[in-house]
Amino acid sequence: MRLFISAGIFGLLYCIAHVSAQPNKDLYELQERCSRLAKQTFDREYSPPVLDTADAQTVFNYESHYSARLNKCFFLEIAVSNEKANSTSSKIMSLFDLTKNNKYGTFVSGL
Repeated sequence: MRLFISAGIFGLLYCIAHVSAQPNKDLYELQERCSRLAKQTFDREYSPPVLDTADAQTVFNYESHYSARLNKCFFLEIAVSNEKANSTSSKIMSLFDLTKNNKYGTFVSGL
């Protein structure tokens, strides 16, 4: 009887682990694909990632996030600009959906 219960518990744990591992693997692959797409987009659009002009220097960066709930790959473009004449800086962040190439909005601070 004891062996039967132990085998039953082991079988239940195995099934739970196997069933829960598959969605995590799929989610991981979608997150990795989003990360690669964001890097490719950044490398293509912002090379070099520093723009020097006579008046300012702007440094570009990005973050990516895959939303499983929305099934979307988000790309956050970050641009920090430092004015050379008066030592002021500004930060502009724009959010995009890379899979549908939609821009959701822009946030600007420090102007």
